[in-house]
Amino acid sequence: MKSRLLSGLCAAALAFASAPAAWSPPAPDRAAAPAAATAAAKPAGPFAFADFPWMPGNMGASGRPLTVGPFTGELRVDDAYHFDFSRPADGTISGSSEVFRHGEFKLTQLGIGAALLYKNVTARLMTQFGMYSQTTPRNDASPGRGQSRHDRFALTVGGGAINNPGRYLVLMPPINGATALSGSPCFTMNPGDPFKAWDMQVAADYNPRPFVTFRLEYNHRHASVPCFAGPGGVTPPGGNQGAPGSLVPDWRPDLVHDEDRLTFAMLVRT
Repeated sequence: MKSRLLSGLCAAALAFASAPAAWSPPAPDRAAAPAAATAAAKPAGPFAFADFPWMPGNMGASGRPLTVGPFTGELRVDDAYHFDFSRPADGTISGSSEVFRHGEFKLTQLGIGAALLYKNVTARLMTQFGMYSQTTPRNDASPGRGQSRHDRFALTVGGGAINNPGRYLVLMPPINGATALSGSPCFTMNPGDPFKAWDMQVAADYNPRPFVTFRLEYNHRHASVPCFAGPGGVTPPGGNQGAPGSLVPDWRPDLVHDEDRLTFAMLVRT
């Protein structure tokens, strides 16, 4: 009897000794606590909450399929169709150097090039063909845009305003081939000539890949003086005549205060 009791007590003691200890939370790392607090207090950089390379205004997308070692090949294709609700007879859209023709598919840009990144030094070569190679930088009233995106879809809403006495920031309407150098008596740019304008834009983007964007965009622009191409257009019958911007007998350009435009575009950036 004593032998069996002793054996039971020994077994119970062994079971108690082999049982796992009760869990208790680990002691906090006091050395890491100040560093974590500093990291939490540091403000995030602008737009650090998301990936924005998909936006058409940025240099490149997050996916670069033409990358081999330090070399990154670049292919850019920007093809667009613009519909101006004024339906200008000559197909010319005035007041912008990023939008050129009404009712036509146009190759805005075709670029082929490559970039080299070696030890924080970058070299880049890029060619440019298409309508961009024949125009000047944009200078219409569209400075502000706001973007939002969910997965592969994006919505852009924006607008801007300009007050430019003297009109030195205004793009000269190409009246009878007029340029900023030639000017035109039909749209003067004298000191103090008033010019106020505003615009708004709504665009929807679809991005099947980080480097491919399809866009549908609506724009409305208004100016205090007529400067956008109306139904009659800004080209004399039979084409431009005489010196650029000069008056043509019995003809005047059809300039209007407002422009409404619908654009469909495809953009490839690798």
